[in-house]
Amino acid sequence: MINLITELKRLGILDGLSFQVASVGARDMGEQDFSHLWYELGEQLTIYNFEPDEQECQKLAERFTRQGMTHQEIYIPKALGQRSGQEDFYITRNPGCSSLYLPDEDFLGRLSLSRSTSGKFERLKDLNEWTQFARVETVNCSTLDQEIGNHPIDFIKIDAQGAGLDILRGGEERVLNSLLAIQVEIEFVNLYHGESLFGEVDTFLRQRGFSLLLIDPSGQKLRSLTPLVYQRQPSPYFVGQLVWGDVIYYRDLIQTPDSHPNLPQSLLKLICVLYCLLPHRFIDICAEYIIYLITHYGDPQANHLFDLMPIIKDWFQSPDLGLQLSDAELGETKAWQQLSWAKELAQQISTLED
Repeated sequence: MINLITELKRLGILDGLSFQVASVGARDMGEQDFSHLWYELGEQLTIYNFEPDEQECQKLAERFTRQGMTHQEIYIPKALGQRSGQEDFYITRNPGCSSLYLPDEDFLGRLSLSRSTSGKFERLKDLNEWTQFARVETVNCSTLDQEIGNHPIDFIKIDAQGAGLDILRGGEERVLNSLLAIQVEIEFVNLYHGESLFGEVDTFLRQRGFSLLLIDPSGQKLRSLTPLVYQRQPSPYFVGQLVWGDVIYYRDLIQTPDSHPNLPQSLLKLICVLYCLLPHRFIDICAEYIIYLITHYGDPQANHLFDLMPIIKDWFQSPDLGLQLSDAELGETKAWQQLSWAKELAQQISTLED
């Protein structure tokens, strides 16, 4: 299957575009913040990383330097919130669970961490062993608008242990205006005293023009006292309460074409952001936006948008996506008929202009 980022770069369609993204809560938790697809953007990509632990921030910066990557990463050792100033920061036994909010140890002690081994689930430890309060430190807190408000940020990833809504509010005047997509960790129940839950985050973002794209319920937790799991084969699954997860929101630029300046450029950037996030999960939206770009802005003399038609053909015929359409079946699809009509019309206009 054709790699979209590689093909867009080969055709020169991304020439002149820059991609600026931000990661809030960049601590190394054993997995990469961004997939390898982001890094294929190379020198066109800049990542702003925020991590309040100065030593961890320095370690991450040094590791990036050693890797010799072609994109740029900027590391900012600050906590982010709704306002600037000094704030209490609650350090937990597992530093990755530290937060501007105090953990609710009573409730967390009722939940357990679990894993799947050889098709069976086993309890590892009580969740409050990770989130156990250790000490409080005073940190200088800043806001998104203050730190990167002068940059047109395309995508932001927030993992801030209950402070996601505060961070978004701190970027409301400038940063949110340019954002095309947002990924934020949310809680469905209060793991930290006073934190905002999913419903408040959802309302805030929908009121500002974002549409919910995905809920990944990664934090489904068992009761620690009674870690009962349904183990029936062949597909055992978690029981337990939905506690936290990641949500992804985006601006549906086709639905609201006047909501973002320079629509063709914004659509191209959003296509790349969605593809880099989860290429197979959002490939239908990527295809829809590519078709929209071709049919509305394709010009044989001015751009290479019609050269994207083989990508659509490849996706419709790819066994990886399950369609495997023949050429005849492809020709009967609404998408291919629109593309063919647009290409024929554009060629006729180009001939008349010559």
